[in-house]
Amino acid sequence: MNFVAYNYDIGISCPDEQSAFEIYSFFDEYHENLEEYFLSFEYSVKNSSQEWLIRIIPYTDNYEAHPENLIVEEFVPEVRRLMHQVFTQHPQWNYYYAWFGLEIYYDEFTHGQLLSDVLDVLTHQRRSERRYRKSYKGFILQNILAEHMGIAQAFEHFNTNYCWIPYDKF
Repeated sequence: MNFVAYNYDIGISCPDEQSAFEIYSFFDEYHENLEEYFLSFEYSVKNSSQEWLIRIIPYTDNYEAHPENLIVEEFVPEVRRLMHQVFTQHPQWNYYYAWFGLEIYYDEFTHGQLLSDVLDVLTHQRRSERRYRKSYKGFILQNILAEHMGIAQAFEHFNTNYCWIPYDKF
């Protein structure tokens, strides 16, 4: 198997500490087996302007040189599928948006990209659904926000409370 350093992470923006706690507590206890590898999760939480940002980082335990934050290249689609499954099965979680992908959230989390920043970008791209689909694969947004902003047509159903822009190959 080829080992490649992938920071496959999930960025989540929550309205309050309790909502953030519910989500990261789940990942604190959640583990999966991927063939002979054990998939675990690390997380960090940041409060920024009345918004709670969570960064969840899946990693496998069998990479000897750098076990943290690395996923075997062949398992990236499986990890993506698992994250999709987890989020679709938890429509009760209260978050503004979640975005999962390869190295997608490091800068946003580090620099505190807030809901207002994300919504501003999405609103300015309102005219181009193609641009959404290219730039925001894996992006999950509250149905209420998508409808309020007039961009719901660019998203597909995710679960009862959320819509998303799916991956091309899933």
